[in-house]
Amino acid sequence: MINNTSNSNTYGIYLLDPLNIILTNNTLKENSEYDIYFYIWTNSDTRCNNIMENNTVSGDTPIKFFNSTVNLQNEILSELILCNADNSNINNVTIIGSDSKKNNAILVWRTDNSNFTNINSSNNYYGIYLRYSSKNTLANNIVSSNKYCGLYTPYSNNNIITNNTANSNNVGISTGWSSHNNLITNNTANSNDNTGISIGEYSTNNTLTFNTANNNSRGLRPDIDSVNNTLMHNTFCFNFNRGYIYSTCKIFILV
Repeated sequence: MINNTSNSNTYGIYLLDPLNIILTNNTLKENSEYDIYFYIWTNSDTRCNNIMENNTVSGDTPIKFFNSTVNLQNEILSELILCNADNSNINNVTIIGSDSKKNNAILVWRTDNSNFTNINSSNNYYGIYLRYSSKNTLANNIVSSNKYCGLYTPYSNNNIITNNTANSNNVGISTGWSSHNNLITNNTANSNDNTGISIGEYSTNNTLTFNTANNNSRGLRPDIDSVNNTLMHNTFCFNFNRGYIYSTCKIFILV
């Protein structure tokens, strides 16, 4: 896919289960969700074997794609995509998509044992979106004022999510579907339109401690069959619809 132009759509280019795709020298700007969206349905790392380079996207800042270990720091990007990039370190990276559309994100697929620190991904579509990615650390990031979710981690297990600020999104922090054994601690998720912290459907054995989720529509939202999760020393107050203050709560099922 070379020398194409796709502007002002929902997606500039949507790659579903791509394999050996070369995406280069395209112009993809001002798309309402993503300039490049990358979705893997097949349970295989081989779907990460693609090349993306020299594409012009919203804001005229680079979009970068990595499918192997990378140490990336001190960058300003329009979008960042990692797929099968285990053992990576992403530090002090700023994601700025379209000024008017709130598009793009950091997309992390099938990537384990990596660190995401001191990132600012705000005023985008998502802040940081992990999927099928485990044993990662997300720390000291700012993911605020995004159109949908600040931190979103479906189908991702054994991650540490700590000291992040996720304010003024639709949803601040969400495990998404079927995420297990994650530690979510010392985060702030205030003034989100819908929910401060969401435990997604069928997500179990997660631990939430010392988080603050105030002035949201809901402070905490546990979805269907999100069981055996532990909450201790969290503060959920001044939430419009439903909010909770927990001191020493353990194992909950709450709908």
